[in-house]
Amino acid sequence: NVLIREQIAVSRASSDSLVKFIETHCSKTNNKLEAIETDLMRMDERLVKLTQIRNDELRSILKKKENND
Repeated sequence: NVLIREQIAVSRASSDSLVKFIETHCSKTNNKLEAIETDLMRMDERLVKLTQIRNDELRSILKKKENND
């Protein structure tokens, strides 16, 4: 009985350690994913701004061309 109880205690401790390791790993992974998501959102905002600038430039070029014709 004592041996079985000791084995159960060791098993529980091992299981608890594994759970803590997994929780820590998942937390770190989640933090990295959140950082990537933030970077992607910033890149998307920059792309929108660049698209607006490009469109404005194209409009300006077309207006100049129309005025010259």
